Formats: sequence, structure tokens, C-alpha cells
Amino acid sequence: MPVVPNTSQPGYIFVSKGTGQNDGFWTPLTDAKDYAWTGALSVTSGATGFLPPFISAINGQLLSVTGQLRSGSATIDIDHNGSAIGGLTSLAISTTATTYEPTNTTLIAAGDTLGPVIDTVTSTPDGLSLSFVIWVYL
Repeated sequence: MPVVPNTSQPGYIFVSKGTGQNDGFWTPLTDAKDYAWTGALSVTSGATGFLPPFISAINGQLLSVTGQLRSGSATIDIDHNGSAIGGLTSLAISTTATTYEPTNTTLIAAGDTLGPVIDTVTSTPDGLSLSFVIWVYL
């Protein structure tokens, strides 16, 4: 008998273990959207220190954000369509990659924007890298 999907949960795919018919597991389909900014960072105030957001091409749920700097340290907020996301404010970003998760379900639609807002900087930070992991809703 073929495997029947659980249609009450969007965004799951069946992954075969390669050991026979129907031998596999259901897993959420996730995608990472990477964001990089080269150059010095400064506190955002209007156009000063503004980092442009990226525009999502998919529908889904934001699961986590991982951030790292090439040098220095900063605190940042992650904005969704211009508003801070709960649990993703005052994130401590340094030269060590750190992962953060939103405190509430954050649904993303194609065309929505996600981006960093710099709150504080120390030690002349530069080279911001962010990875947004999104559970894709098909």
C-alpha cells in the first residue's frame, strides 16, 4: 500500500530511505535564505546604517536565524515587513555563529521582507552573515 500524506500539515515531503517500497519518513521541507553584507556596520537611524531587507520568494514559517560577523560585535533586530519579530530583537551577533528562534509563529508570504536592523555596535563590526531557515508551505 502506498504511503498517504498527512494533508493537515502543509510543507511535508516523503523521503525514501532507499531500502524498499514505502520505507522512508515524512519531514518538513525547509529552505535557508542567506543574507550577507560586506563592509562596516553602524547603528540604524533612518538612511544611516540602513541594511536593505531581502524579499521572500516563498510562503512558509520562519524557524530560525543564524548570525555571524567577520569582526567585532553588534546587537540586531530582525524585522518582518518593517516590524520587529518577537524573540528576534537585541540578538547578540559576534564572530561566533549563533542561532536564534522566534518566540511566536512567524508566517512569511511571497513578497514579504525580512532584514536586520542594527541596534548597537562595538569593536567596529563588519561582514554580517545571516541565514534564515524557513519551513516551506507548498
